Amino acid sequence: MAKQSKPKAKPKGKIIEFKPEKKKTKPNYTPSQKKAQEKVKKVNLLAVEEIYNAGKVGKKSPTWGEALRKASKKVYK
Repeated sequence: MAKQSKPKAKPKGKIIEFKPEKKKTKPNYTPSQKKAQEKVKKVNLLAVEEIYNAGKVGKKSPTWGEALRKASKKVYK
C-alpha cells in the first residue's frame, strides 16, 4: 500500500508586512501661535509657583483651577 500524504493546512490569517514608520515632521507655527504658547507657559509656571509658595509658607494650597485663574489674570491683563 502506498502512503497517502495529508493536505497541507492553509494559513488562516493575512501575512502582515513590516513597513518602516514615516518620520514625523515638526509643525510650523505662526508667530501669533508661538506668542500664545509662550503666554500659556507663563500662566502654567505662575500657577505652579503660587501653589509651591503657598505650601512653603504653610498657607492653604489653592486648587489648580484657582491658581490658573489668578495667573491668567496676571499674564493676560
